[in-house]
Amino acid sequence: MNGYEATPGQFPHQALLNLFAQGNTLICGGSLLSHRYVLTIAQCLVQAEDGFVLLGAHNRLAEEAHQVRVDVTAADFVVHEGFFPISMRNDIGLVRLPVEVAFSGYVQPVKLPRWSDGDFAGAVGTIAGWGTTEEPATDFSDVLNYVTNPIYSNEQCQAVFWMPMLIEEENVCMSGQGGRSACIGDFGGAVTVQDGGDVIQIGVFSFGPASHCLDGIPIVCSRVSHYLGWIQANSDVIIEA
Repeated sequence: MNGYEATPGQFPHQALLNLFAQGNTLICGGSLLSHRYVLTIAQCLVQAEDGFVLLGAHNRLAEEAHQVRVDVTAADFVVHEGFFPISMRNDIGLVRLPVEVAFSGYVQPVKLPRWSDGDFAGAVGTIAGWGTTEEPATDFSDVLNYVTNPIYSNEQCQAVFWMPMLIEEENVCMSGQGGRSACIGDFGGAVTVQDGGDVIQIGVFSFGPASHCLDGIPIVCSRVSHYLGWIQANSDVIIEA
């Protein structure tokens, strides 16, 4: 909402998850971690039966030469064993791609925080996705869009979020100021910050304004640094010291 259209290749870690569950289509975001693993949220995977992951895409409905499509099934989904959908605790998951994807100028893995990194409060966060850009929500965007806003401390987030008890240490929030926000279809996408010359993923969009996305409400993410051990144990990613 109130964001900008990305340029092709601007977010080479960006993944689109087009999943099918009980006859319904679910659109989520994700981020490429390696040749074989995509990071997303558990709620996108827990009921999904199959679908596909799209990498390197700008227009999700066009056949672009730089796109990579990988078909997946429920056997490829890794849901955090502690996921609790009512409170959204441990809302994190992985897609294990059945084939290795080649890296290119449009397909690259995102960097994760080091074990020693802090909470990034005050940094400028970015999230991209193909989520809805209008209210009331009509359809998902054809092209990749992005927004930027400050990263909140958890105390700042609790002060303005409508259910502050849901914000715990395993969460990180990005401001919705200026009506700039992720929305329906963006869940599972990466919240990133610049750290020197690197783009670092600090959050995975978990919950927030599924409607009223223009109202300045923060988006709440699973804090990646809290789950580094789980990610390393369930993928081929090695976390830097």
